[in-house]
Amino acid sequence: MVKKNTNEHDYYKPLSAFLTYHFGKTPGNETKLANVLHYCKTNWARISEHELDSGDLDENVKTLLEIQPMDVARYLKYLAYGTETPAPEDKPTGRRANSLLAYKRAISFYMPLNENQWNSIRKEGNPTRSKAIGVVIKKIKQAEARKQGARSRAVHIRVMSSMPS
Repeated sequence: MVKKNTNEHDYYKPLSAFLTYHFGKTPGNETKLANVLHYCKTNWARISEHELDSGDLDENVKTLLEIQPMDVARYLKYLAYGTETPAPEDKPTGRRANSLLAYKRAISFYMPLNENQWNSIRKEGNPTRSKAIGVVIKKIKQAEARKQGARSRAVHIRVMSSMPS
């Protein structure tokens, strides 16, 4: 859904955070990052398979097509654990699994071929629909079930059953 008085989609902020993290690792990517973010903010068009075959894709779409599942998995691990490569004994105290699913959905919204499953042999499709992403989220759900994950930030409203007179 588009926010009122802006041309910014609800999913834009998490995508911006991911791309800033992803491109921020390599110096000199500031222009590429700015171009891709501008493209995503102004163009929500879906790129289908037959458009890929034509060969004349926008440079920003090509940049989005270069994103691999491991890039997304590293980012989700960074959000949950605070590091891209958590040790087996590390606990996911940064984000809960449902938060990571929201980030995954937001990133997926802007991916070219976002309705396609990730093909690990051809290295194409939607990287957020890869099994590697599911494994990351599953491990965090397991940690939550063992009470070793991030605390819930849900707000619970308590309603008094009877009002004092």
